[in-house]
Formats: sequence, structure tokens, C-alpha cells
Amino acid sequence: NKLTVLSRVKYEKGHIFYKCACDCGAIAVVTRNNILKGNSTQCNSCGNLGRKVNNVVNCANENRYTYNSYRSMLLRCFELDRYKTVPICARWLDGSVGFLNFLEDMGQRPDDHTLDRINNSLGYEPSNCRWSTASMQNHNKKKRRDSVGTHIGVSKSSHTGKFVVQLN
Repeated sequence: NKLTVLSRVKYEKGHIFYKCACDCGAIAVVTRNNILKGNSTQCNSCGNLGRKVNNVVNCANENRYTYNSYRSMLLRCFELDRYKTVPICARWLDGSVGFLNFLEDMGQRPDDHTLDRINNSLGYEPSNCRWSTASMQNHNKKKRRDSVGTHIGVSKSSHTGKFVVQLN
């Protein structure tokens, strides 16, 4: 509980009211019954903040596939060594509302699409991201290390020594 009872304020219509201090510093007047039943555990401001967090959770549940793409982006950039240098815009990292900002900027993820950076040398930000199909993403790659010549998708097989071409 975040409330500390300071004093009894009044008795009205069969209810005793107490003046309470919340941990955040706000003052709340609540009934004795609500305190005893655990219905009043914080001031309205703290309760609104909790509802805001719950709204983010509900939004994430309603937009499960979009949220999965968002979480995958975060995990890639924070846990995989080759992505740790890829920046993510601050708006998408903004605490409990980062996902809501992401959803507002990118919209819902269409079926059979994933998050793609338009320019792979830049970070994750609204102007550099899009929802792409697997085919679109295959055309948006850097040249492989074993690539032969200047074309993306042409390489030499280490097993057979023959050239391999990837076409879409």
C-alpha cells in the first residue's frame, strides 16, 4: 500500500473518512471500508499512472504481432553483437510508452510482413523503417563476404567450387 493514514476527517452516511498521504506526496481522502478491504491503496494520480501502464499492456495484447516485431527489434539491438551498434530512436525507447510511439509511427504490422530498415547503414527510426515481405527484404541486403563480383546474390560454393546465384 502507498497510503499512510494521517487523521480521521469526518463521519458521513455511516462511513468514516480518513485523510491519507500517498508515497508520491499527494493527499487523498478515503473511506475506512475501502482501506480495510484494500480497495484504496494509492492516490488518484498513482492509480492513473497504473492505468496508463495497463493500457500499454492491453494495446500490446491487441496488437500482438506488431508488439512481437517491436520486441524482436529491441532484443536484436541489445543482445546480438552484430546489432549492438544499430541505434533505435529515443521515441521508441521511451519507457512504458515506447511501444505506443512505435505503433503510432509504424502502424499495425500487415500479415506476412516484418520490420525492415530501408537503409541498413542507418538505425531504427520512423523515416528508415517499413513493413516488408520476405521477398522485399531479400533484395535489401548487403553483398555477402563470399560474393563474386559486384552483384548481390552471386557467390561461390565452398563445397563444390561452383557459382551460386540467388534469384527472386
